[in-house]
Amino acid sequence: MAATPSQNKRACLDALVPNAAPRFVALLRALCSEWVERDIPGLALAVVESGRPILRVELGVRCRGDQRPVTAATVFRLGSVSKVLTAALAVELAADERAPLRLSTRADAVLPELRLPGALARGPAPTLEALLDHRSGLGSLSPAAVLAHPDDWPAALADSGELAVAAAPGRYHYSNIGYVIAGAMLERATGRSYAELLAEAQALRHASTVTSEAATAERRGLAACGHRGPAEARVAVPVSEDLAFMPGDSRWLAPAGGVLASASELAQLPETLPRRQLDHGEAPPLAPGDAGGDDARYHLGLRSWALDDGARAYGHRGDNGLFFARLAFVPGGLAIALLTNAGGELPATTRAIDGLVF
Repeated sequence: MAATPSQNKRACLDALVPNAAPRFVALLRALCSEWVERDIPGLALAVVESGRPILRVELGVRCRGDQRPVTAATVFRLGSVSKVLTAALAVELAADERAPLRLSTRADAVLPELRLPGALARGPAPTLEALLDHRSGLGSLSPAAVLAHPDDWPAALADSGELAVAAAPGRYHYSNIGYVIAGAMLERATGRSYAELLAEAQALRHASTVTSEAATAERRGLAACGHRGPAEARVAVPVSEDLAFMPGDSRWLAPAGGVLASASELAQLPETLPRRQLDHGEAPPLAPGDAGGDDARYHLGLRSWALDDGARAYGHRGDNGLFFARLAFVPGGLAIALLTNAGGELPATTRAIDGLVF
């Protein structure tokens, strides 16, 4: 007879809570509860403090219908948390005096074929920094334009018209296409693919599981599937199929949302991020309508918040409907990474994470 949800929750709590430090008990209770109640196939949580791993949890299976469990080496699609890594690559490259790219470099200086849509075409092309800060004025690609130009994102952008114009340049507006352009700038300036840049980055030198090559991770038996549909009828979707389902070449979106990583290595990432990426002092505060408040800012791939002691906490979330990812940290202090193979926020677990970090 299959275990009931209450029995599964009790088993999870009995396995995790007795040996946990008191400050993590609320987090683990929320995690067990939402894992069972939302029928999430698998998840991984990792906590690092001052660079030292202090808590690790893996629950469930990589793919529904396949009994292989989630392990410390299991990689999940990060969704928009990928932007943290893309910005780290950009900051690292821009700091290299030999590199032909700076944060102040305009996109058309590296990508002369770039044609901005609508009203943006009348002004200067955005800089790499503006793209990474979501202050380029860009919005979204037109689905019809993507279908018309499936192998040519610059043509799709030019053909997207006013849909791809979301705000005046300099004003914050979250834009995936901005990170597509930023990733293309990195590739063009270095002559290396985005996957190669991830593999070679100093900022990721300890992160051996980080990759944008989903098929390779699947062949190695490391990749979790995403899961589509309601909890009672979830269908496993291999991550390579998830990426291939998107119109156009899935490599376009790797810098914006296509990176895979394990929770353990994502939690270690803040220790190796470029210091420049954490310098949010001059970044303008976000407006309340931009999910601002508490002196919230977005700069170089990271959202940050002011803490009572004058320090700042940083983080990002990602949710593509099949995976959910959350990274939150204070530099030199606590860092927490949560990855699940089903989309949707875990509200109680997220509140517990925020209570620990912020």
